[in-house]
Amino acid sequence: MKRKPRSFPPPNDLRRRAEQALAKTGPALAPMPEQDVQKVMHDLRVHQVELEMQNDELRRTQDALEEARDRYVDLYDFAPLALLTLSQGGEILEANLSAASLLGLERKALIHQKITRFIPAEAQDTFFLYCHQVLHSEARQTGELTLKNATGGCLTVRLEGLAADDPSTRESHCRLSPIDITERKEAERRRDLTSALAALFAHKDSTSEYLRSVVELIRQWSGSEALGIRLVNDAKEIPYESWAGFEPGFIELENHLSLQRDACCCIRAITQAAEQPDRALLTPGGSYRCDNLRSFTEQVTPQERARYRGNCVKFGFASVAVVPIHCRVGILGAIHLADRRPSLFTPRVVEFVESLAPIIGEAVRHFQAEAELAKHRDQLEGLVAQRTRELEATNEQLRAEVASRTVIEQALLSAAEALKRSNLDLEQFGYVVSHDLQEPLRAVAGFVRLLERRFPEKLDAKMREYIAGAAEGATRMERLITDLLTFSRLSTEARAFTPANLGVPLNAALRNQIGRASCRERV
Repeated sequence: MKRKPRSFPPPNDLRRRAEQALAKTGPALAPMPEQDVQKVMHDLRVHQVELEMQNDELRRTQDALEEARDRYVDLYDFAPLALLTLSQGGEILEANLSAASLLGLERKALIHQKITRFIPAEAQDTFFLYCHQVLHSEARQTGELTLKNATGGCLTVRLEGLAADDPSTRESHCRLSPIDITERKEAERRRDLTSALAALFAHKDSTSEYLRSVVELIRQWSGSEALGIRLVNDAKEIPYESWAGFEPGFIELENHLSLQRDACCCIRAITQAAEQPDRALLTPGGSYRCDNLRSFTEQVTPQERARYRGNCVKFGFASVAVVPIHCRVGILGAIHLADRRPSLFTPRVVEFVESLAPIIGEAVRHFQAEAELAKHRDQLEGLVAQRTRELEATNEQLRAEVASRTVIEQALLSAAEALKRSNLDLEQFGYVVSHDLQEPLRAVAGFVRLLERRFPEKLDAKMREYIAGAAEGATRMERLITDLLTFSRLSTEARAFTPANLGVPLNAALRNQIGRASCRERV
């Protein structure tokens, strides 16, 4: 700050004032001898020099004090931190430029204002308690307070205060330094909201349960009167999967929007198909934001107004924001914020919600994938259960067949055992029969041969032929019985199979047939 030039009283004025002061001290001086006058003049000159030296020193001291004062004023006025001095009654006695900027008033207008003008009613008791602690303590006191500046904006400040005495009045004043921590608090709230969303993803089990908690968290953070989350379903509709603050009539009108049939901001935010009137509402992140919806609809043409459903205006909402929910596979839906207060959703609020949308989108996609997996798992479990029942029925059938086969095998074993015994009996019977039959055949053959030898003269050619045929038949019969006996012994005296000439038995069988035929002819 440029220092102002000092102003001193004129010399004539100083002399006049000195003469007036001298006249008040007493009568005029009596005549003095010349020697004494010279001595007094010398003393006066010496004193004059001393006074001039003192005056120069005082001027230098005053210059230094003024420079120090100017530096203090510069430091105080242009300090980056807001500085206030309050009386015990809460009146602003001093304020620097940063304090004036923080509270939204010029410094001249700020002086002598009551500090309670900038403090919400619900926080004034806390502030007075803090000032009481400052005035009655020698240590620095800290605290946090919500202020409302002259423009209506809310600030969160960190207070640092010390008590100071006024040298002139001996009264204690409260010197405060309100530090704006609104951005830091907002960053902490955003961080807490992001952490809460991450925790929800880890602790919730379904899309609806997760989105209900998301709606409450974002609504509480943004201060929004109403908030809903739409998701695209298989029918290409965008119903509210979860909402809070909307009236039932509004939900009934808006809960069946179709991406294919209807037209509105929510639909175009999801399809990313902005139209010409939407340009004023679009954000760089592809969201829609409007500070005064009624004013916007009044500015567009009737043809353009037909591209908006207008239900938000009908239900009195002024501030509206629609943020698409992104994920790696595309856009799943939208976050719909609405409030009857204008200009509530600032660009920074919408930008932060846009940063949350991918987190919500990935969580929704995860829950949807889990639901789809659960659906397929249930189907698979149903198929497995059905297949299990079929296998159990098949196993039961196999067990029945095995039991039946076991019974059949037991019957076969019994039959085989009986057949074995029967074969043994048959073999024994064949052996006995073959011996019993061979004896009469030998007798027949012997007697026929005996007739041929004893009565040769009585036998003519025809009789000899008959005797020869009878003898040959007895021989064949004996051979056949012997073969049957041999065949019956195959099971007990089995030998390896060898090639056989079937022509021999075939020729024998043919001869037998021929012989039988000739015998029948003779008879």
